[in-house]
Amino acid sequence: PIKVMEHSGDMKNVLWVKISGKKYAFTYDHQSQTIQIKDGSTQGTTLYSVSNATMLKDLKAIFLSL
Repeated sequence: PIKVMEHSGDMKNVLWVKISGKKYAFTYDHQSQTIQIKDGSTQGTTLYSVSNATMLKDLKAIFLSL
């Protein structure tokens, strides 16, 4: 399941997902214009950073590693 962060009825730039039983937070960073994949929570270690420039083969490798 995917859980999207919401505050006062507004969606925020965060979602959580469990992959193979492990929780990841996907956050959008406006400054770098990237999606950060973080370990466990929005404060967790950034494992990956992806953008429109990320190649499909690299994105596939990232998700296979999760």
